[in-house]
Amino acid sequence: MNTKRLIKAVAGTRRYIALAVGMQVLALLVNIGMIFVLADFVQALLAGRVRLGPVVLAVAGAFLVRALSQYVQTWASYRSSMAVKQRLRLALFDKAYSYGVAYSGYISPGELVQIGVEGVEQLDNYYGRFLPQLIYSLLAPVILFVALVQLNVQVALVFVAFIPIIPLAIFLVQKLAQRVMTNYWGSFIGLADRFLDNVQGLVTLKLYGADEARNEAMNKEAEAFRLATMRVLRMQLSNIGVMDLVAYGGAALGTFMAIFALSQGALSAAGCLAFILLGADFFLPLRQLGAFFHVAMNGLAAVDRLFKVLDRPAAAEAALEPAPAGLALEVDGVDYGYTADVPVLKDIHLKVRPHELVALVGPSGCGKSTLAGLLCGEYEPNRGIIRYGFGAGENRAAVLAKRIGRIDAQPWLFNESVRANLQMADPTVSEAKMWQVLEKVRLADRLRAAEGLDTVICEGGGNFSGGQRQRLAIARLLLKEADLYIFDEATSNVDAASEAVIMEVIKDLCRQATVVMITHRLQLTLEADQVVFMTKGRIEEQGTAEALLAQEGAFAKMYTEQRQLETYGSGRAQTRERVGAPIPPVTPQLADAADSPAEAWGYYGQLQRQGVM
Repeated sequence: MNTKRLIKAVAGTRRYIALAVGMQVLALLVNIGMIFVLADFVQALLAGRVRLGPVVLAVAGAFLVRALSQYVQTWASYRSSMAVKQRLRLALFDKAYSYGVAYSGYISPGELVQIGVEGVEQLDNYYGRFLPQLIYSLLAPVILFVALVQLNVQVALVFVAFIPIIPLAIFLVQKLAQRVMTNYWGSFIGLADRFLDNVQGLVTLKLYGADEARNEAMNKEAEAFRLATMRVLRMQLSNIGVMDLVAYGGAALGTFMAIFALSQGALSAAGCLAFILLGADFFLPLRQLGAFFHVAMNGLAAVDRLFKVLDRPAAAEAALEPAPAGLALEVDGVDYGYTADVPVLKDIHLKVRPHELVALVGPSGCGKSTLAGLLCGEYEPNRGIIRYGFGAGENRAAVLAKRIGRIDAQPWLFNESVRANLQMADPTVSEAKMWQVLEKVRLADRLRAAEGLDTVICEGGGNFSGGQRQRLAIARLLLKEADLYIFDEATSNVDAASEAVIMEVIKDLCRQATVVMITHRLQLTLEADQVVFMTKGRIEEQGTAEALLAQEGAFAKMYTEQRQLETYGSGRAQTRERVGAPIPPVTPQLADAADSPAEAWGYYGQLQRQGVM
């Protein structure tokens, strides 16, 4: 348990806890005074001396003071718990923020949400109820004993004798409660992770018809969580039953001893009544402490997981190293792997001049997007270093987040107005500037025909086409005014018209910044100042597109195959129009003898249409 760390965390709110305990003690003292007044009134009534006025004033004053103290106690408990919850949430999200956009590699989003929201919220029971009640439970029996021992020592000792049994029961159940609550929170967070994963991938599950299987798996996990919850409740109710037996049994025995002392003449009627009315107050504080303990254990188990997150190694803070003169970016001997034994990038060397357009290409899985993540600061190289032509000596993470802009094939647009989405890049941007970037991406006319900048984007951008969504995200990116832009497959899911607009924007960007473009469309590399061709985590070829094509190496081969695939259908159509006769059927032998994989792929497609395959 991290109880000591939690108590240290209360350093800034001790005055609120002290105030809450003080109000409880004040209410107890007022209650003792009122009981003694009532007991004296009953004694006087038995003697035939009745003075009702002082009793009414005493009771009314006691109720007023108790109500006021209850209000102040509730306020102080709320302030203490709120301050600590805010402090722990800030610490948790500061830890996640320190890892940057790649935080999910260190903290799962489901765990972050469950601990940061529900887990920390449970601390309200610990700081607002359990901790003040713990202090008050130690003071209340002492105060009551001092008040009642003057009436009869033996009866007072009977009450005190039962007091240690309740803390002993709490202590004995603590180990069991810790294990049960740890299992409960493990099941809770596991279920939350699975639920979030399934919701995010719901479309994929439906497409593959796997939603029913996932539903059954979720039902099994939900049932396991229900059983864990029932174990928690069973443990709590069993222990509360034991504490009730001790508390009410002790009060009953004390009451019997008081009545016996009255019958023996060792106690007056007023004293007997005082023992009977105050007997429950001996046990109620500890009884409530036991109840709060079980509720607080829920928060403590969650906080155990929170501290495990906070104790994870912090992201390394380093100063940005300057690139050599005349370079906007230098990648010097960089190795990287998501796990230590599986390298993804090996010995990467890359030099980029200011205002260059660099095309990063290669087969899928060769490490292009991983290199883009390294350039953005999402990951740290295992070996080597990356230098930049800006922000020398400043905090690396802060500078890269501010001065590098990145967009991928599926940018996120929020279910808000176009204005609100654009202002995320620059909250102070003017309307004229927003319209300017919208003109660049050819969206101004589309929005003017709607509601302008106040046009609301539906969830997932449903009221925009794929190309329009991409161009709107690029408009937002342009407002960031970064030094380095990374377009990671930004043209992969758009139509030809949108692709042309995006390429025009990219070329225009090179006038003010450096651009790295990752693409599978090798035709676009003809616009680049430098082409970097990667295979299996290494840079295999590097230079202009024309130079690489002249080399007739791996880049030239992939470029040629891609062009053949892109022009295959149109070439056949032109042949049909020119000859004026149908294309002769393709034979399997012709497909097997194809000159290139692209040509073979086209032949096999036609064979399928002919019903041969």
